[in-house]
Amino acid sequence: DLERIVSLVHSKHFFNGLLRSKSLESGMRTKFVIGRGLAVLCGLVILFGDVSSARAASLSQLAEEYQKAKREFKLASTPGRRPGGRRRGGGKKAPPAKIEPILLRIAKLNTAAALKFLVKEYADPHPGVIAASADALLSMENKAAVRSVAVRAVIGGFDRGRKWPLSAKVHVLDLLAADPSDDAFEFVLRQAKGTNAELKIIALGSLSSRPKNRDALAVALDALSHRSFDVRRAAFRTLKKFRDKSMVPALIERIGKEKDAGLKTENLQLLVKLAGVNMGLVTKDWEKWWQVEGDNFKLGKPDDGRTRVVATDMTYFGIEVSSKRIAFLVDASKSMQGGAGGGKKGGGRKGKGGKGGGRRKKIDVLKEELTGILKKLPPTTAVNIIYFHRTAFSWKDRLQLLKGKGREEAISFVQSLTLELKTAIYDALEMALKDKRVDTIYLLSDGLPIGGKISEPNAILREVRAMNRIRGAKIHCISFGKETEFLKKLAAQNDGVYRTTNPNPNAGKKAGGKKAGGKNGRAGRNGGGKNGRGKNGRGKNGGDPADP
Repeated sequence: DLERIVSLVHSKHFFNGLLRSKSLESGMRTKFVIGRGLAVLCGLVILFGDVSSARAASLSQLAEEYQKAKREFKLASTPGRRPGGRRRGGGKKAPPAKIEPILLRIAKLNTAAALKFLVKEYADPHPGVIAASADALLSMENKAAVRSVAVRAVIGGFDRGRKWPLSAKVHVLDLLAADPSDDAFEFVLRQAKGTNAELKIIALGSLSSRPKNRDALAVALDALSHRSFDVRRAAFRTLKKFRDKSMVPALIERIGKEKDAGLKTENLQLLVKLAGVNMGLVTKDWEKWWQVEGDNFKLGKPDDGRTRVVATDMTYFGIEVSSKRIAFLVDASKSMQGGAGGGKKGGGRKGKGGKGGGRRKKIDVLKEELTGILKKLPPTTAVNIIYFHRTAFSWKDRLQLLKGKGREEAISFVQSLTLELKTAIYDALEMALKDKRVDTIYLLSDGLPIGGKISEPNAILREVRAMNRIRGAKIHCISFGKETEFLKKLAAQNDGVYRTTNPNPNAGKKAGGKKAGGKNGRAGRNGGGKNGRGKNGRGKNGGDPADP
């Protein structure tokens, strides 16, 4: 606005013409110059006055709008309440209020008053308000030292917020780690090096947003030798985001020292991914290889497929099952009553979706797949089965071994599943993560969350990411039907794999996970291979319908 007004003043041809006129006396020209200068000065005074009053008015209006949205936001995020306010036309509820956009608009004012308002909101105890306020503070422009004050305010607030909810701590440390300022990143490094185990684990996860930073890499590598299993697990998860030659000798050294079998396997998987060769779990073999190759070694392209570690050939909807401490989370909502394949293009035996068969229900396909993997898992595997509709229910209070009658009881429980309304995904995830022995979760659903303690997808992502930053469980997700962005993000944020399985009548033609494929039963890009899932739904020898 300032540049536009000054430009208009300067472009007045009338003034320029008079000043260039030789017919005017020098005194007259001087008066015109003074007059023009006064005009510009008056324009600037008026402009700054208008801008100042406009900003003040904007802050007042935005603050009023924000307070209203904040009340609705807190009400919607209260456990047991469904998001949404007044009903709009057609009987549908309005979407839940969002406070982030309003706070970001306040931050764009970039004034001392706006900064003061945001700092005050940052002190609110609600995790959603803390997260949104921190976002807004760190988005302020670097003018008149406003942004540096905002960064210091976020850091200072974190230091004072030891009683914050876990989700708020995770969100703010993630923001600071990604912030371009040195002060913010140094603060996260200090937390990752500190003695507080919880903050150390959170900060290690936050450092994964800086995969090319040498200081972040050094801190993560150092954490591999920490006495705490949880810290070491967090370090491995963070290091999966890095690719650096210096990681290879550090991982070779760690193979012989890591006592936990699961972390030893993760160490080997990461090492093989970087090295492009698999020398097994014998440290000396790796050391000999590095002595020969180390000087001239160069990292290959990420995921170039040269070699990889496969712990088992067992799969559940196309995702490898190798853990011995598993929670299966299954959707038992009414929508699972819908069809899951069949018709003329289904192929295969009668009654299984083939030419003479009927339309199979999604819940039947689920029961068949889950029963199949329960039969294959070794008796030393501990599992739990959690189904969800209006809330979550579990087979057992905690993981149960499959030995003895465990396997038979688990299969019987699966076969007895019944369906009801709603899809309380958060409740099921919370229940699974409360069992500290669970290290792998398989979540299957055919839709978005409805009902339960939390049903807004972004809120679920935030809460689960926070809970699982400490727990460190892998969460694999399967969409039964259309690809679901929510489940895709949930898997990506929690070190899991995402797959879809198509329940359409013509599912076979396009069934299958994105990375699955092969000759003997994995569904590929067009539905499968020779002996498993065929081009039109079943393979030559009749595999399961529409499975990836």
